[in-house]
Amino acid sequence: MTTYSKLTVSEREALDRRHDSAKDRYGITWTDYCALAREEHLLQRWAEEECNGTIQRDEETGKPFRHWPDWPSMSPVPTPDRETGSLKRCEEIAARYGLKFYHQSDPRGCQVHIYRESDLQGSEIGQVYPTQAHAVFF
Repeated sequence: MTTYSKLTVSEREALDRRHDSAKDRYGITWTDYCALAREEHLLQRWAEEECNGTIQRDEETGKPFRHWPDWPSMSPVPTPDRETGSLKRCEEIAARYGLKFYHQSDPRGCQVHIYRESDLQGSEIGQVYPTQAHAVFF
């Protein structure tokens, strides 16, 4: 599912419940919550392509290139770095609410988590994000 309009009724209801929880906990608006969910979707696709090897970063410059593993004769092509921009937008939205943003880069899980520093209670975010941070997704 790529947009809110393509969600089923039950998926929309689940999204509404997740937003209500985030609104009660952090005061985040519907617009900003959906913006974070769209960024999560973009980051999810990006992580899948990195995992599959179709997007790789140059070791020296860090710039992304698109590769075609099935067609070794095709040269890598520079591709826009959508990940960096998306991460920056997520951080900006979280900062508006005094929140922190955690990017879980494994394509098997939710990419965007928001939390307050006080949610960690002295732990590191990598240890507690699944239970203490709020996962944002469509």
